[in-house]
Amino acid sequence: MTIDTKEETRACAHCKASFIINASDFVFYERMKVPPPTRCPECRLVRRMSWRNERTLYKRKCNVPGHTEDIISIFSPEKPFTVYDQKHWWSDAWDPLAFGAEYDFSKPFFQQFRELLQRTPQIALFNSNAVRTEYANHALDSKDSFLISASYKSENVMYANRVLEVRDSSDLYLVGWLERSYEAVNCGTSYKLRWCYGCEDSQDMLFSYDCRNCSQCIGCVGLRNKQYHIFNKPHRRAEEKVSGICRDVSP
Repeated sequence: MTIDTKEETRACAHCKASFIINASDFVFYERMKVPPPTRCPECRLVRRMSWRNERTLYKRKCNVPGHTEDIISIFSPEKPFTVYDQKHWWSDAWDPLAFGAEYDFSKPFFQQFRELLQRTPQIALFNSNAVRTEYANHALDSKDSFLISASYKSENVMYANRVLEVRDSSDLYLVGWLERSYEAVNCGTSYKLRWCYGCEDSQDMLFSYDCRNCSQCIGCVGLRNKQYHIFNKPHRRAEEKVSGICRDVSP
């Protein structure tokens, strides 16, 4: 069978958006002996990524024989998988080879692969060396943290994704080496950032974007090596405004 190799615009079978299949794509599909896609690239990406559940956690029963307690898992209770708690899954108490089977050439590969997945025990969470951090996934060496994912060495951190060596912070994405920060995205090596994006080597920053080596700034963009700026305009410290000296107000 020869597939028409002209460029073609189709409607996605899922979201109904239009997408283009190039002539070179048709040649590739023909060579691989697969039909052209019926979904747009975005919907295909979503379907591929649905394989990895990173941030949604559930309570369900542990399927280890004789265990009746609830466990925290990336698999919801209605999923047809066998799920073991982490401690048992990593132990030698069960034999993974016992769930294998000979390949049946009379059945489709993906059908057999699906059956193998369903009967082979899955680990409840990918959460290693966690101390009081039960609600985490794809996390390593974390302590006293809650709802974090794809993270490493987090301590006292909440609601974070893709964070590295962060402490005492919350609501973060793609950050590293932060302390006492909140609502920070794509920031690093900083202290006390609040509602900041793309800031590095800074401290005590509010509502700022793309600042480097800055401190005590509010609402600033693109600053380098600055202090005491508001909306990119310099300001003196409050104590400098009182007779030009810093008064000691301690009792």
